[in-house]
Amino acid sequence: TDESSRTHPCVQISALLSDLDFSAVDAALLRAAKAKSRARIAESVRRFLDPELFFTGVAPKGSDEAIGFMCDALEEKGIVPPEFRDSVLLRETYSPTAFARRFAVPHAMDFLAHRTKVAVLIPDSPIGWESADISLVLMLAINGDDYDDFIHFYQPLISLLYDSRLYSEIRKVRTFEEFMNFLDNELSETE
Repeated sequence: TDESSRTHPCVQISALLSDLDFSAVDAALLRAAKAKSRARIAESVRRFLDPELFFTGVAPKGSDEAIGFMCDALEEKGIVPPEFRDSVLLRETYSPTAFARRFAVPHAMDFLAHRTKVAVLIPDSPIGWESADISLVLMLAINGDDYDDFIHFYQPLISLLYDSRLYSEIRKVRTFEEFMNFLDNELSETE
């Protein structure tokens, strides 16, 4: 058909509906799915990150001090109850949450958060975390009602942090705005 729509995406196909037409439809569906996924990730970045939970210029002496610092911040904002800290520390005793000897993602054993937020700490110097020296901490405070949306955001984020080139770039970030811009750019490209 030669008709196109200004209100809805269209894919022009021939009257014979050939393999090329099926490929064009598949490509259009893939573009639409990627655009929807990028929009969902961008919304999650804005929803789950908070400038008041973004920290640089801090130098915790170890993982317990970093966890305490971040738990205090989450509790002061009313995002988590007091028992959140004990749950995070208990989780660390089972298995430290350091990944790739670069970053840590501490979290509670259960969905204790009143709202889902990610506190971010980029310390002045690496933090000893079990047998690793960590230079980025993302503390997860997850509300069970947000789990599906959070996982859609979390998986691309962790993939990004495993990329050594991108990880070194994110380590240079010093402001919340730079951090948000970096995630908006990189996460939208990973999908």
